[in-house]
Amino acid sequence: YRFTKQLHGRPVHEVDLAPLSRRKAEIVAAHPEVFGGSGVRRVEINFRTDSLAERLLEHGFSVGARTFVVWEGVSMYLDRATVEETISTLHDVCGPGSLATIDFWHELPGTEPLNRARQLAARSFALIGEPLTFDVPPGSVRKLLDAHGFTVADLAEAAELAARYSTGDRPCDRSTYVVAARRR
Repeated sequence: YRFTKQLHGRPVHEVDLAPLSRRKAEIVAAHPEVFGGSGVRRVEINFRTDSLAERLLEHGFSVGARTFVVWEGVSMYLDRATVEETISTLHDVCGPGSLATIDFWHELPGTEPLNRARQLAARSFALIGEPLTFDVPPGSVRKLLDAHGFTVADLAEAAELAARYSTGDRPCDRSTYVVAARRR
């Protein structure tokens, strides 16, 4: 929505769970002065049960086109097989040179108090129905992405993310990091 002018009419597919997608659509519709004219195509999906390729095709996705993918806030809530299937599908539907940015989570080992607190916090997500079920340490993500036809172009762990993008000296959670990977 913030980049409507820069996108010059290029299609944007927003892929999300149905309740989240519908709630966002309500907010967008209620504020046309802020969000009007973006042309975002909402694609409702349950990554665990629906085919990403089929859902994208149903909404006019251009298979084989060079694409920029932002997969944010999802992988940590899925199982490994679903994460791998999604990355594989992105390889299949996006053209060579496409760039995928994905945030990942990993459980920090150790018994120091701060790490123990993070471990407990991660487990508490299950209490609200959002268990963290997939983690991959930064040292293993290259192998994961490489196996599905992507080459890591950039990997920014929490301290690097904070240095690059944080305002007001706010830290990023040490359990998260972001990868930019190019489709081969």
